Amino acid sequence: MEKGRVYGEKQSQESELNWQNIKQEASHEELANLIVAKLLSNESIKHLTSLTKKEKHQTGHETSNNSNSVERSNKRLSFLSKVSDEKHLVIFEKKFTFIQSYLDGVEIANQELYEDFQLYGFPEKRIIKEDQVDLAQKVLDSYKISLLNRIEKFMLVLALKPLPAFIEENIDEQRVLQGFDRSITSIGKEFIYLLSKYEMISRFDHEYLTISVKIFVSFIINRLNPKSRNCEFYLDTDISKESIYELNNLLFMLRKAFIQGRYDSVSVGALKGFYRDGMGPQFRNYAELYKNLQNLEIKAEKMRLRLKPLKTKDVAVYRFQLEIFENSESVRHNFFGVFLTSLIKKAKQPNGLIGLIDHIYLWKELESSTLQLDIILFFDANALAVHKDESYLFSSIKNNFEKLIGTLLEKKNSGQEANDHIKRNFSVTQIPILYKFLPEKVLLLESRNPRWKEIEGKLIPYFLIMASVYERSFKDKIANRIGGGRNVT
Repeated sequence: MEKGRVYGEKQSQESELNWQNIKQEASHEELANLIVAKLLSNESIKHLTSLTKKEKHQTGHETSNNSNSVERSNKRLSFLSKVSDEKHLVIFEKKFTFIQSYLDGVEIANQELYEDFQLYGFPEKRIIKEDQVDLAQKVLDSYKISLLNRIEKFMLVLALKPLPAFIEENIDEQRVLQGFDRSITSIGKEFIYLLSKYEMISRFDHEYLTISVKIFVSFIINRLNPKSRNCEFYLDTDISKESIYELNNLLFMLRKAFIQGRYDSVSVGALKGFYRDGMGPQFRNYAELYKNLQNLEIKAEKMRLRLKPLKTKDVAVYRFQLEIFENSESVRHNFFGVFLTSLIKKAKQPNGLIGLIDHIYLWKELESSTLQLDIILFFDANALAVHKDESYLFSSIKNNFEKLIGTLLEKKNSGQEANDHIKRNFSVTQIPILYKFLPEKVLLLESRNPRWKEIEGKLIPYFLIMASVYERSFKDKIANRIGGGRNVT
């Protein structure tokens, strides 16, 4: 392997010498970065474009104009030349529609998590000042989210379709090069694409990463760091029967780790034998994950049926995030859960929230173990419109909700003995129903509105995924993190 590594480094040096002669086709994210660089010439943009250039150098994209090199016996070809950012994986078969529904939901969850952790970073942790979030950073962050989504789909396809990266044949080396495009599978194309993004993906580190992403990141950091002597495979390696076998073997080991729900780091490459293999954390194995995804679809259908009567009404939809603090510390579920029960009971009374007809909620744990109630409120829009008190109009719901919370919290405080040392305060934030997909803060759904499909197909899966998919430690042990007017699960 050391010999292959040295040879790979030589390949990389030759590639660098000829770099100016290679005509490259910019990928979508690179094009976006170039546009941003033209619009905003600040230091953040300069950093972004320099990162893009570095990644272009590492991945070594080539255009179809260089395809004739395959036919030349004296021209070497590396895996780098075959990296493409096209989406290579096909849509799932009909019997796996529940997996496609999950992937659609995870895409929403990743976007919502990015918004939830706006100041703390997602999918990689970092402290961000508000004035640091410029257009350049948003473009880069959006690309990271797209990588998360691609990894998720790649891992599930890998489990369902255990194909190799390449179909190996007993032929001579020259015919291997000539038949490369026919022998590479869609899994293989996506695998080398994701490996080419090592520098970005290897920094993904967050408690709200899925099992698929956690295992993939651990695997490439341990085995495929191109800057490490521990690396087992380099993308600038020449395509050959041996290198194809090595890549297929790596893909097989990645699938094995995902199926067992655990990646165990190993001592490989130049460091083989110097360190002990390390057992990784045990997550759900694939069989358990598969069953969980099936159950998610069943639960989603139950929730859709429960909300079905609302589709024949004129409904106004609101989303709020509520946090309560006691002496500057987030209150825990033993208090917050009881408070929520009282809040909903009060909200449904005549002097509560006029027109409230249903709700669904989600318990989320954010930075510093802050417990947050993420709640969707459904109102009879006509009841709001005709109420004699203008304070009950659509734009006043947040103020009314805050008043209700404040009154109940004050009552809780006054009902405690010797509470001089206890100071509770709260924060209510009204946010879009879904940042990217339902951006309205007040969503009016008239009777039989086709946009109910967005509630059923996006909002409901998102809540269910947040409640049951992520394997992380929580400060509060909550049996069911999702709830509503009736038992929604």
